[in-house]
Amino acid sequence: MTKLRLHKSGFTMVEMLVGIVIMGIVLASVMSIMISMQKGSARSSGYADAQQNTRVAVDYLLDHLRQAGANTDVLRGQRWLVHGGPYQVVINADVDNGQTISGNAPLEAISIDHSPSTVPPSGGVVYAPARTFTTGAETIVLTLDSDGDGAVSGGDRGDDPEESGHNQHLYVLKRVTYGFDGGGANQVRTANLAMVRGPVQYSDGTHPPPLFQYYFDHDDDIATPDKLWGDNNPEDGVLNSGEIAALVPVPDPLLSRVRKVRLTVIGESIKFDNRFADNDGFLAVEMSSEVYLRNASRANALLYGTVFHDADDDGVMDQGESGIPDVEVRLLGGSKSAMTDNFGKYYMPLTPGDYSIQEIDPYGYSSTTPNLVSVTLVSGQAEQVNFGDLATTGFGVINGKVYEDLDQDGVIDTDETGIAEVLLSLDSGDQVTTDSEGIYTFVVEMGNYVLVETDKDGYGSTTPNSVEIVIASDGDTVTVDFGDVANPNLGTIEGYVFLDDNKNGVRDMLEEGLPNASIHLSSGDSTVSNTDGYYQFNVEAGTYEVSEVDPEGYTSTTPNTYSDIVIVPDTTVTRHFGDILDEEIDFVEIVIGDTERALSVRSMDFEEDNRNDRDVVLGTPFTNTTGNLLVYQNQWTSANTPLTKLFDASPTYRRNSFSDINAITAADLSGDDNSDVVTGQEYNTGSNILAWFNNGGDLSNSPDYGYATDFSTFVMDAEVIDYDRDGILDLVVGLRTSLSNFTGGVQTFRGGGGGVFTADQTIVTAATDIKLGEVWGMDVGDLDGDGDFDIVVGTRSNTYLGYIDIYLNGANGKGWGAPGVFIWDARYTPFGAVNDIKVIDMKEDDQGDPDILAATSTTSGSGAVLLWLNRNGMFGKPDTTGHAFEQHVTPHWPNDGFNPQAECLSIDAAPINRDVFPEVIVGTRSSQFYTGDIYLLKTFGLLPTHGHQLNNVSAGEVNTIDLADFNKDLRVDIVVGTRTSITQGKLVVYFYSD
Repeated sequence: MTKLRLHKSGFTMVEMLVGIVIMGIVLASVMSIMISMQKGSARSSGYADAQQNTRVAVDYLLDHLRQAGANTDVLRGQRWLVHGGPYQVVINADVDNGQTISGNAPLEAISIDHSPSTVPPSGGVVYAPARTFTTGAETIVLTLDSDGDGAVSGGDRGDDPEESGHNQHLYVLKRVTYGFDGGGANQVRTANLAMVRGPVQYSDGTHPPPLFQYYFDHDDDIATPDKLWGDNNPEDGVLNSGEIAALVPVPDPLLSRVRKVRLTVIGESIKFDNRFADNDGFLAVEMSSEVYLRNASRANALLYGTVFHDADDDGVMDQGESGIPDVEVRLLGGSKSAMTDNFGKYYMPLTPGDYSIQEIDPYGYSSTTPNLVSVTLVSGQAEQVNFGDLATTGFGVINGKVYEDLDQDGVIDTDETGIAEVLLSLDSGDQVTTDSEGIYTFVVEMGNYVLVETDKDGYGSTTPNSVEIVIASDGDTVTVDFGDVANPNLGTIEGYVFLDDNKNGVRDMLEEGLPNASIHLSSGDSTVSNTDGYYQFNVEAGTYEVSEVDPEGYTSTTPNTYSDIVIVPDTTVTRHFGDILDEEIDFVEIVIGDTERALSVRSMDFEEDNRNDRDVVLGTPFTNTTGNLLVYQNQWTSANTPLTKLFDASPTYRRNSFSDINAITAADLSGDDNSDVVTGQEYNTGSNILAWFNNGGDLSNSPDYGYATDFSTFVMDAEVIDYDRDGILDLVVGLRTSLSNFTGGVQTFRGGGGGVFTADQTIVTAATDIKLGEVWGMDVGDLDGDGDFDIVVGTRSNTYLGYIDIYLNGANGKGWGAPGVFIWDARYTPFGAVNDIKVIDMKEDDQGDPDILAATSTTSGSGAVLLWLNRNGMFGKPDTTGHAFEQHVTPHWPNDGFNPQAECLSIDAAPINRDVFPEVIVGTRSSQFYTGDIYLLKTFGLLPTHGHQLNNVSAGEVNTIDLADFNKDLRVDIVVGTRTSITQGKLVVYFYSD
C-alpha cells in the first residue's frame, strides 16, 4: 500500500534552522555594510574637517600678511615685520582700517605710555615699540603660543579646550591683537582661528615644515634670488629636518630685508584611524602658499625736502613761495639722485649713515641756500633739507577775497564780509588760508595756474571753486573772489585723490595727494583736487554719486565712481580716489607648437609635480589617428626657467573623446582636491558631456562619466558651479541643436558628488514663446546680488544676428522661484551674432556688481566688443533716440564698444597691470584666409578707443582664450588657441613682460 505525504501548513524543524542561518548571514552582511559606510563617512568627515581647518588657516594668514605695513609710519621706525619665528609672526598693520568689527572698536598703534606696552605683556618679549606712533596700525601676532610666554613649545599644547582630543599633534592657531583704544589703555584681543599641526616630530623622527618660512634679500641685488632663512645649503632652497630643528627667529637686523613668507599649514583629523599609522593614526592635509610683503623697504631712513622759489631771497621757505619742479638733487660721491616733483618735493630712501647732498641749480636760477649739505641719518629717521633758489624771470600776484554771499548772486557787494581761514591752493603746490578779512595772496612766477578754493564746513559755493589763471607778464596781478553761503542743512562729501604707491587701494601715511584731478558730482557740480589732492562738496541732504576723472597718464587703484552716498544735514562722508602712474603693458609671444584646429583651451594645475604651476588643456576636432584632448604640462622649476622651456612643442599626452571638443572647463569633481576636466562635445546621439578624472597629473584614458543633453543637441559651452547652493558642484551647458537651424538652449545638471550629475532643467525659450538661438557664449555671475549664480547666454539667431539673454537663479529678489531654477529675466540686442560672453565687474563704480562683455560678428570680417554696465540689475543705458526695439528686447544700448575692424571670436578679462580695472583680451578673425589678431584693451570702467595688438604676426584666427600665471611671476599671462587652415592651428602663450 502506498503512503501518501500529507501537505500541511508551516515549516519543518530543518527548514526553520536553515532559514535562521540564512537570515543571520544576511544580517551580518548588512551590518558589515553599515559599519563600512559609517567608517567611510567618518573618514570623509575627518578629511573635510582637516581640510577646512587647513584652508581657513591659510586664507586667514595670507589675508593678514598681505596687509603687513598698511598705514604704518615706516619713516619714524614703525616697521611692518617685527618678529619672524617658525611658528609665530608679528606684524604692524591697520587691519581694522578704523572700523568697528564684530562689536570691537578700532585700535591704534600701541601707546608706550599705557599698559601693556610689550608683546607679549610678560615672559619673553618679542616686540617693544620704541615710541608711540600716531597711526591706526595695530600690532598683530599670528601664533601657536597659547600661554603667552613669547615662545612656542610643548607647553602650548593641551591648555585650550579645543586641544583636549586624542590627536596630540594639534595646536590652536591664534590671532592676538595689541593696540591703543584711545581711551587710556592698550587692548589685547585674542581670537582662535584654526587647529593646525605644531612643532611635533613625525614618527620617523623627522620634523614637519614650519608654519612660517622667510626669504630675505641677502645681497642688495634684486636680480639674485632671495635667501631662505635657516637654509645652510642655498643651492637646494629648502629646509631639511636638521635645519628645521635648528630654526630660530629671524634676527632683528634682517627683518627689514624679508621679502617673502612661505606658509605651510598641516591640518589633521581628530579621530584615530589605523590606516594612517605612519602619522600616529591621524589623517593629514597639507597646504602651502607664499605671500610677498610688498611694503618691504630696503632702506629704513629718509632724506626729503623742497626746492623752492625764494621770492624774498631770505633762505627760508615762506608761505606762498612755490616749489620748483624737475630739479636734480643728488648724493655726492654716489650714483643716487632724485628729481623734484610738480611741487618741488624730493624723496630719497637711504640706509643709515653719513651723506653729503647736493642740489643742481636749474637753468635761470641761482641759490639762496647752500647747494651742498651734510647729514647723518639713523634708523627710522626722516631728515628734511630744503634748497632755496631765486629765478631771473618775472613775478605776478594772484589775490582776492572769500566772502559771504548773502544774496547768492555770485557778486561781492559792499555789505558782504570776508570769511576767515578758508584754504586756497595752486596746482604748483602753494596753498594759503584767508586772513581775518577773507583776503588771500600768492606771489608767483610767470606761468599758467589752477586756483582751487576749499569751502569751510557748513558753507556752500555761489561761484566756481576752481579757476584757471595766467600770469603773462612781469608784475601782472589777477584777482579772483569766491562767494560762499552758510547753510546749516548742508552735509559734506570730501576726500583725497592720492598717489597709491603700494597699490593697495588705501590712502596710507606719506602717500601724496594728486592735484588737478577732476571730481564730478551727480548733481552737476564739479571741482578739481587741490595741491594736497583734497576735494570737497558741501551739499544739501540727498543721495549722490561722486566720480573722478583720472589725471592724464594715471590709472586707478580704487573705483572711479562711488554710488549711493546718502547725505543728511551736518554729516561728512569721505571717499578717496587712489591713482598710480599708468604703466605700459607688454608681452613676450611664445608659439608653443602647431596643433589641429583649436576649439577650446583651459588652464589648470594637474598637481603632477607639487609646484603649483598652471598647465594647459586644449580641445581640437576629432580625427581617427590621434587623440583630440591635448595636455601640455608646465615644466617650470624656478624663476630662472626660460619662457621657451615652460611647455614642450608636443603635448605631454593626449586623450581621445571621439568627437570635436567645443568646450573645456575644470573643477574638483572627484573630491580628491585635484582639478578634473569636463569637455563639451560636438555629438548629438549620445554622451556629449564627458568627465575626465585627474589621477596625479594624468587624466583617465577614457571618460569616467558621460552625460547626454536633450533634443539632439551639441554642447557649445560649459560651466561647473554650485547653482543650488547645496555645497555640491553642478553643471550648466550651452547648446546648439541639429533639429532646426540657429536654435539652441541651456541645460542644467544637478550634482550628486563624485562626478555624478542628473539632468535638471532644459531651457529653449526666451520670454515665454521665443525660441532661443544657438548658444555660442555663456557665463555665470551674481547679476541680481542675491548670492547665487545667474546665467548670461549669447546666441546666434542667424549668421550675423543674435541676442543676449539673462536667466536669474530663483529670481529670489522678485519672488519667482526656488534656488537652482533659472527663469528668463531680460533680453538685450548686440546688433550682431554673439561668439563669446564674459561676466565681470568692470569696477566702474563701488557696487561690486558684475557687468557683461560680448564678442560679436556683424558681417564677414567685422565685429565688436560691447559692454553693458550693471545698474541695479539692469544693463546698458536707456534709449533716448526713440529707436524701435523688438518685442521683449530691453530698450537699452551698450554703454561702450570697441571695434577692431575684425570679427571678435573670443574674449576674457582679468586685472593685469595692477590697477583696479580689469584688462580685456579679445581674439579676432580679420579675413576668410584664417588670419586674426589678439588685442589687449586697457579699461577704466569703460572700453578704450584703441587696443594694444599683442601678436607680432598673425598666428591665425583666435578661437579660444584663457588667462593664468604660467611662469609664477605674479602677473597674468595669456594662452590662445588659433586656426591657421581648415584643419590646422597653433597654441600660443603671451607672457607678461615687466
